[in-house]
Amino acid sequence: MEFEYINEDKLNSLAKSRGVKKLNVQSAVNLLKYDGNFMSEVNELSLNGKKVISVEEPGTYLLLNYLSEMLKTTANTQQSDKDLILRTLIQLLREKTSKFIYRLDIKKFYESIHPEVIYNKVFSDLRLSPNSKKLILLYLNSVEDYGFEGIGRGTTLSGSLAEYFLEDFDKCVFR
Repeated sequence: MEFEYINEDKLNSLAKSRGVKKLNVQSAVNLLKYDGNFMSEVNELSLNGKKVISVEEPGTYLLLNYLSEMLKTTANTQQSDKDLILRTLIQLLREKTSKFIYRLDIKKFYESIHPEVIYNKVFSDLRLSPNSKKLILLYLNSVEDYGFEGIGRGTTLSGSLAEYFLEDFDKCVFR
């Protein structure tokens, strides 16, 4: 059965791969039947002095994973494989040539992405469905309602949104 906002077969497949029971799939689908705050059981954790979102409700967790997978697939973005980066770096360092290494880090990156800016990017992206856009807006509103800055930190969707946000920058750097 195809749900109005989400493909239940894909959601079931994701649930199975994450070890989540089918009951939680229905819970995730039920979360989509209204336009409210769908992160109902959220805890704030602290990791290295930064506020992190911890989602307790399995249906919400599953939904955030689904949206993250959808965004990575649709926008062809994914977080870099750190093991691959390290192996490549080690191989390059073994070469007998001059080298320069630049490490770039944006302080409070997740917190610095304004929700309206990321949503405008999502909204104008023709690769994303209107329903996916609506769900991302609900997530961003929930993050703000819980008092987190930017796109939040700690969920799979926040990581995917960060990669999505950098998509244009990455294309320019890799030219």
